[in-house]
Amino acid sequence: MKHIVYLFLITNIFLSVCLGGQVLALVDKEDHLEPIYNNSIAYNLEVIFNYWGLDLTYHFLDQDLPDDKEMQKYVAVLTYFHNERVPEPEKLLNWLISQSRQKKKLFIWGDIPRVSHDGTQRVSEIRVAELYDIFGIQAGTDDPESPLRLVIREDVDASLVNFERDISKDRFSVEHLVSQEGAEADFQMMYGVNQDDSAWETVIASWGTQGSYIQSDFSLFRRWIGGRGSSQLYLDLFRIVGEVFDLYHAPVPDLTTLMGRRVLMCHIDGDGVNNLSYDRSPLLCGHVIKEEVLEQYPQVLFGVSFIVDTISTGWDGTTELSDLAREIFLLENVEPASHTFHHPLDWRNEIYYEEAEVTFDSYREVVESIEYLNHYYAPEDKPVHILYWSGNCLPAENDIAHLYEKGYYNLNGGRNVTDPLFPSVTQLSPKGRKIGPYRQIFAPMNNEMLYTNLWSGPFWGYKQLIRCLKVADGRYRLKPINLYFHFYSAECHDALNALTHNIEWAVSQAPISIYPVHYCQKVAEFFRLEIEGLGNNSYHVQGLQTIQSLRVESGLIPNLDDKRILGFSQENGKTWIHLQPDAGELDIQLANEQPSVPYLVDANIYSIHCTDRNKEMLELLVSAPLDSFESQMIFRVPSARKWEIYIDGKKAENISSLSEDRISWKGLLHRKESTVLLQLK
Repeated sequence: MKHIVYLFLITNIFLSVCLGGQVLALVDKEDHLEPIYNNSIAYNLEVIFNYWGLDLTYHFLDQDLPDDKEMQKYVAVLTYFHNERVPEPEKLLNWLISQSRQKKKLFIWGDIPRVSHDGTQRVSEIRVAELYDIFGIQAGTDDPESPLRLVIREDVDASLVNFERDISKDRFSVEHLVSQEGAEADFQMMYGVNQDDSAWETVIASWGTQGSYIQSDFSLFRRWIGGRGSSQLYLDLFRIVGEVFDLYHAPVPDLTTLMGRRVLMCHIDGDGVNNLSYDRSPLLCGHVIKEEVLEQYPQVLFGVSFIVDTISTGWDGTTELSDLAREIFLLENVEPASHTFHHPLDWRNEIYYEEAEVTFDSYREVVESIEYLNHYYAPEDKPVHILYWSGNCLPAENDIAHLYEKGYYNLNGGRNVTDPLFPSVTQLSPKGRKIGPYRQIFAPMNNEMLYTNLWSGPFWGYKQLIRCLKVADGRYRLKPINLYFHFYSAECHDALNALTHNIEWAVSQAPISIYPVHYCQKVAEFFRLEIEGLGNNSYHVQGLQTIQSLRVESGLIPNLDDKRILGFSQENGKTWIHLQPDAGELDIQLANEQPSVPYLVDANIYSIHCTDRNKEMLELLVSAPLDSFESQMIFRVPSARKWEIYIDGKKAENISSLSEDRISWKGLLHRKESTVLLQLK
């Protein structure tokens, strides 16, 4: 195996040989909505690159293309144009070809730029041929009338095609492309065969270490119905990206899974806390959510936010609402948060509700709202550290800068609602968006507002969230379980029933619950983490603090000589490696052999450290997120002989044998650290 380095934070040391890192995505102003992140790549494709730890940066084509010095921080360039027209096509193609010669990987998905917007410039076919040459293909000589009905040639791996949509259902406009002589030794190619003339075929996709080319119609299925767009994937673009970067055997940070379980994150926006609950009149929605959600599910961790002017008696609040906010913040399973001071609707244009008689003040909305809640409402031992964006959730750079300067976190935004007719991972947002030097962190899922037609009904619509959560956990697990809602979900029976239905479903998945701040810390770390390939499936990882899960797509498993590696779990051919918190810097050796020592397979707690391990015992220091937390741990043992578990020196009960090599324990753990000892009898 060649010596490789791939980084999620690019450093000068590793710039020359990196897989992963930053990808430059080129955007044509004619092909997107303002601002720059409102484009087809961000909406449909960035989530694919995020899966492999890749971070996209967007660049307008009406700006100067980056020079060689600026391009040092990028490992690849991505284009996805909807047509052949761009501002300066010849200049762009020359630049792309130059980047490939400098070992930047090219992802040319969608149309190749050939014509200027005004039609006065046209790229020569010689230049297009040079671009094709990068991918081992060339123009053919026979172009039948389009659109064509195509099937994929039988020698293609079937798992690569019909990922979400069957190619045979549609007709395609394609170019006749053929492979260059000998190119298939360096490239994987996919051929489409004309259903009406099986002797005619064309290359529809080619990929190798230089990058990937996909003919336009096959990059993404797009359909507009009733003014709304939907999209689906014909091809497994996840696999293509992973193979181009040679990441199938590499450990990649994963935020969806922790200690072998899918992550559950719940957070509440403060809207509607003062609304009347029609089914529980005269109770307010805030009281109903407290009693029927927060207190009803004490094992689930919630982030709860308030709008300052809604609860404060100094503004529009009442003593009842102020007392209620303090009571909710005091609940053990609640992490306090701010939902701004006055709830801006449009951050970029500084717009509030019509009845709001205030002047927009960015600092007051973000920083002072947190400080106000900390001074008057939050307990001293768990202050507010996070703001949930309000309204359109599109803050400007100065809005988010205030939070970064104070060390606060931010959450909300993005779009994660799948179309019931065309369900697709391309309808899921990335982890966030860059705003200057800062990053807005998106909520993994959308709230009930979008499922209820902006709260106009049907009010049971939030039940459809589960469909989206299942799409995000298909062949590739892309999102944690996220229950994101408002207090006003308690206004009527149907809405509250939909909310509790979703909570019950989430709990039934046996997840591991974390707070929003913890999730935001992981997202920030995800793009800073450094991983160096040392050869022979060995990797050096730096910067591990809150990330405790590394995914290996190929299913290779880690050596457990380092006690900071607690164990691993395997599902759908993949491996998730479990790490202790603050693992820092460590080496990981991957192989196919099962370890000869006992290890952790599964747990619903994550504060775990290994203090000792050998063939006959495993000792852990553990603490739960709450007192009297109903905990579960599953271990793999290397011997079918009798094993025992001791908790703080006392022999544990509720031990069960799940199989010859699997042992489970259930019981109460607390915030105070406990010793868990698994040993051979």
